[in-house]
Amino acid sequence: MKHICTLLIAGLVVLGCGDDSSETETVEGTVAEGEESSTETAEEELTTEEGEETAETEETEEVEEGSEESETGSGYCAANPTTEANTLCASIQMPEDAAGLPEKVSFHFYASLPPGGPPTLMGLELMTETELAPFEPGAEVPMMLENLPSEGDLFLYAAIYMPGGGAQTWILVSGVDYEGAVDWETPITFTGEPINVVEPVQVLIAE
Repeated sequence: MKHICTLLIAGLVVLGCGDDSSETETVEGTVAEGEESSTETAEEELTTEEGEETAETEETEEVEEGSEESETGSGYCAANPTTEANTLCASIQMPEDAAGLPEKVSFHFYASLPPGGPPTLMGLELMTETELAPFEPGAEVPMMLENLPSEGDLFLYAAIYMPGGGAQTWILVSGVDYEGAVDWETPITFTGEPINVVEPVQVLIAE
């Protein structure tokens, strides 16, 4: 900016032919100060705008991150989703205070809840020592279902039969066994696409 001001002032001096050096210094100073003031104001406005844009960007990113976390979920299937057609990934969260390992775990589909009879569509029936070993107190146990239909609506229900419970009768014993569902109100819709239940099924003591 100083180079431009000097050239402008030099032009004024030649055209004026009678201007003395004191007037040149005054004009030069006024122009320089005016331009510097204008520049500082523009820089301040730019800094303010940049700060507002940065704040807005950070707020937008925080909102988007929160939405992604909400949609993603915290369960096993959120981190390890199935991508195969006609499959479903879910998990069961065992209570921290469960009394050891269960005797049987049933994970089946029903037309309505609570179940009033045999499953509408069989899912998983776990009874061996190896199959039941992961169901320790406090553990989240992945459950993968395959060969599902390509249409229809059913509820996915879990029954955890503990020692002294209803493993032999398929009838839960109050205060002993546990039960839970992916959703007690809304069924799962089958479309042929992979289904991922991103939150663990929380099982509670049967009443």
